[in-house]
Amino acid sequence: MRGNGFRLRVQLFRFGKLVASLKKDQQIIAKDVEGLSKAIDNFAVAKVKRTLMKRDAIDALYFDLVVKLNKQLKEVEQQVEQQRIEEE
Repeated sequence: MRGNGFRLRVQLFRFGKLVASLKKDQQIIAKDVEGLSKAIDNFAVAKVKRTLMKRDAIDALYFDLVVKLNKQLKEVEQQVEQQRIEEE
């Protein structure tokens, strides 16, 4: 999880930079990014450290976070593209 958690943080950082480029709904989406960050810290990493988890349970937890991150990233990318189109 340690390496996977780092990769999630890198993706989250890139996601945050993309959110910063938004002109509309930036604060709302920034809260979602913050929520994902807290989910990584409080839930995923803490849960793995304090409980005895099997590898498949850790993987399931990681992939759940990846799915959530990718879903929100796709939504933000669509919003950024829509804003570009509106500006043209």
